[in-house]
Amino acid sequence: MMMAGLLMFMWATSHAPAQNSALEPVVAPVTKEAVAAPPMELHHPDPKVDALLDRLETADAGIRDLSGSLDYTRVNVVLDDIQTRIGTLRFVVVPAVEGVCETPRRVFLVHFTFFTDGFVQRNEDEQWGFDGQWLYERSARQKTRIVRQIAREGENLDPLRLGEGPLPIPLGQRKAEILTRYDVTLRPVQEGLDGQKAGAFAKNVKGATQLHLRPLRAGEQFDEVRLWYRDDAQGRLLPVLARSARLDDHGEEIDIAYVQLSGVKVNTGMKLGDVAVEPVPAGAGWQEKTEALDEEIAQGDSR
Repeated sequence: MMMAGLLMFMWATSHAPAQNSALEPVVAPVTKEAVAAPPMELHHPDPKVDALLDRLETADAGIRDLSGSLDYTRVNVVLDDIQTRIGTLRFVVVPAVEGVCETPRRVFLVHFTFFTDGFVQRNEDEQWGFDGQWLYERSARQKTRIVRQIAREGENLDPLRLGEGPLPIPLGQRKAEILTRYDVTLRPVQEGLDGQKAGAFAKNVKGATQLHLRPLRAGEQFDEVRLWYRDDAQGRLLPVLARSARLDDHGEEIDIAYVQLSGVKVNTGMKLGDVAVEPVPAGAGWQEKTEALDEEIAQGDSR
C-alpha cells in the first residue's frame, strides 16, 4: 500500500494543531516489532476487501521509480484553519545488494513550492527527503536544514508504510500486517469528502476505490485513515488520495490531513541523485543540525 504508508503519497505528518510554521513531521524510531513479519496468513471476511488487499500487497511490483504532483492540506477543525502545500513527489526504489542492503530501499523527495493559509499565499522552497534511515528537512525561507535519524543501521524503514513514515500511502504493504493492526472496510468513493474543506478532492476520486481503516489498538498516529486507489492505464493499482484524522474524546474530528497525488508517472529512469535534498549553501547564513538516535540515547543516559 503505497500512499498511507506514500506518498501516499506522503504521508504521516505531525497531527498537532496546525500552525503557520513549517510542517513538523513526527516519525517514531523503527522497532524490531514494526519490521517483524506477521505470524500467520490472514484473510478479510469480505471477499472484495480481501481481494483488494491482495492486490495492494503486490501493487509495487516492478515499480523502480514514481513521480507526480503532490497536494498536502491540513485542517484544524477547532480553529477553522486550513493550510495547503503544493509541490512534487519523487520516489525511487534502490535494489537489494548482498552484503550491503539485504532488502530493497525506498527513497523519496517531496519538494513544496507553494503555500496558502487563508489570505496568506506565497512561493515556497521546502524539501523533505528520506533515504531509509535519515529524514531530511530543508527550508529556504527559514534557512535551515535538519537531518534526523529515524532508523538505525540495518533497520530499513519504509517511508510509505502505515504508521512508520512521514507520509500515509501504503504500496506493497503486507495484507496480514494491515489486518492485524486495522479494521478495514470498503466505503463509497465520496464518503468523507463532503463540505467545502474537501470539495477540491472529491472531483479527483471518480472511478477510484476507497478503503477505510480504523486502528485496533492504541498508539497509532491516526484515529482513522481513508485511502483511495485507482487503476492506471497499465492496470497498476496506484494511490490517488489519502485522508487521515485525529478524533476528540467524543469521536469528533479535530485534525485532518489530505495527501493527493496526480499526474503520476512510473519508471521514468530516475536515479538516487534525483531524490536528494539540496545541501546548505555556503556563506548564506544557513543553519544545519543533525540528530542521531545513538546521540539521543547517550544524552538520555547522562541525565
